[in-house]
Amino acid sequence: MKIDSCYTSHKLFLSLLLLALHACSPEPQGADLAAPSDMLSSLDLATPLADMPQRDLSGLAPGTPDLGAPDLGAPDLGALPARRALDLATMRLGAGSPERSPLPLSAFSPLHPAHDAAHAPLVLTFSSSLAHHDILRDDFSLAALNPALTRLPDFTRTLVVRAEDGALIPTERGFAQESDEDPWRVLTGRGKIWREPEDQGLLRATLPFTLVETHANCSFHGLLTFLHDPQSQTSTQAYYQVSQETCLYLKMDLWGWLSVTAQSGEAAPAEATLAAFLEQEQARAPTRPLSELERVGEAVELASSGLEHITRQGVLHDGVHYHSGCPTRAGDHPWCEEVVLPSYSTAKSAMAGLALLALARQTPALEQVALGDVLQDMPEHWAGVTLAQLLEMTSGHYEDAAYMADEAGEELLAFFLASEDDRKLAAALAITPRQDAPWVYHSSDTFLAVRLMQAWLGEDLFGWLVRTVYAPMHLSDAARSAWRTREGFAQHYGGYGSFWLASDVLHLASLLDAHARGERDDVLDVARTRAVLQRTEEAQGVLAAPGLLYHRGFWALEVGPEQGFACAARIAFMSGFGGITVAMLPNGVVFYQFADGGEFLWLEAARELAELGDFCAP
Repeated sequence: MKIDSCYTSHKLFLSLLLLALHACSPEPQGADLAAPSDMLSSLDLATPLADMPQRDLSGLAPGTPDLGAPDLGAPDLGALPARRALDLATMRLGAGSPERSPLPLSAFSPLHPAHDAAHAPLVLTFSSSLAHHDILRDDFSLAALNPALTRLPDFTRTLVVRAEDGALIPTERGFAQESDEDPWRVLTGRGKIWREPEDQGLLRATLPFTLVETHANCSFHGLLTFLHDPQSQTSTQAYYQVSQETCLYLKMDLWGWLSVTAQSGEAAPAEATLAAFLEQEQARAPTRPLSELERVGEAVELASSGLEHITRQGVLHDGVHYHSGCPTRAGDHPWCEEVVLPSYSTAKSAMAGLALLALARQTPALEQVALGDVLQDMPEHWAGVTLAQLLEMTSGHYEDAAYMADEAGEELLAFFLASEDDRKLAAALAITPRQDAPWVYHSSDTFLAVRLMQAWLGEDLFGWLVRTVYAPMHLSDAARSAWRTREGFAQHYGGYGSFWLASDVLHLASLLDAHARGERDDVLDVARTRAVLQRTEEAQGVLAAPGLLYHRGFWALEVGPEQGFACAARIAFMSGFGGITVAMLPNGVVFYQFADGGEFLWLEAARELAELGDFCAP
């Protein structure tokens, strides 16, 4: 069986439509057209990217792999050759320095660092000075239609310094407040500020950032570095580089220089910022290289078509996070823990589905509330559709019941392209009513489910979820950022539009597992959590395809001895467009992979991981 990922089947149509729309709209368009897992590890969900050009880094010293942030107590000797390209003289010249190709990312790591005991908060404004790009893949000619995609937007950040290790922490790590007219939003993570003898008393800083397509989920992972004089409160220009992305249809290298305007910030937010970040940092599981996970390192590496498509992959086992690092076209990303990952359709599980599990703990009958019970002016044929039906994708509204056909169709395309609340709602409600109600995959159904829950709750659903579930778990600020409709309900998109750190994904999976095992009952409805994770005697949900179940926003794969497992079982998982999988095995092991090669090949890894615990326990 071959499943189209909703990408290849409508490629020509979408390309032509995007050409027309981009000619008159500054807003770059993107869609969550997620397809599920490989089922039996044999599906080719999109054209392989083997022909995508790869940058030749031979002869350049690769960065030393680092599973978190660079250690300020030890020099990164592997960064020496690359750092010469960003020495003091070059940083002072900035955009006036000789033109160069992208550097190994080890150039952004500390060499012989020392840090100040204290430093006032910095308010830095970055604006584009010189931008270079190299388009590696652009299926819809987006960069040609909107050249602003090839440069960074202007943005401002207030940064607090942690005295003990020089950590550089943004006071606001969510979306920068750029205009909707900008094609990018910027998410910044924890960086470093330090002194090196060669910089003649200036402070050197590096800040990781992620560019996110406006009202879409494609994410581009970058670093910027600059020198700062704390006495005069001036900074050199910042060199930036983007050498990896999580985006199937657009791949490019970006590099250049940003002008930096610096001033001292207010000390007031520093204490709260440092305390909040420390809580998030301490809540993360300890990390180890994936190679240290006995017996499965090789299998996990084989879980995709190639490392060039993997942003990050890993395993949570016995409270330890084993992971691959964050490979890029320019070597390993030195701030891997800060790489922001797109949710795509994992939001159907970890946002919409999770919201139901949390709300149903207090109101078990919520699943049977219908759209017309809480929302006025619903079309008659939608008024009786319940929350359960929306999250199950059995609303009785569809154009074509064939697998994933509607998600790739013209009606859903109008939904994906809309960011205004009224237009997105109208597109979600425009699907034809039918006499029967088979399972038909619609991201728009999840959007309507979020709208129903928000109307029933009487407040912003995503804000409530952040306050009651995400924040107590110390999820990152990235997880608390999401796309919402403009004006009107200003609601979360539901089916896509969230962002995670890898640690957030593991927190969420662990929360679900703990409730399914009965170890906790304080946040989620236990019975419903067991059902979505398929920890029940009977299979739950609807059959989406042979061996593939869907229940309340969560997928499940049926496996057994014929696939090499010790027993018949069901593996629950979240899935997202391009190659994103978060698999939650019955033995409590979690496997995740964020990739953009268009393949979902994780069954071999699951076979090995099944042997790490009691996979067959009732």
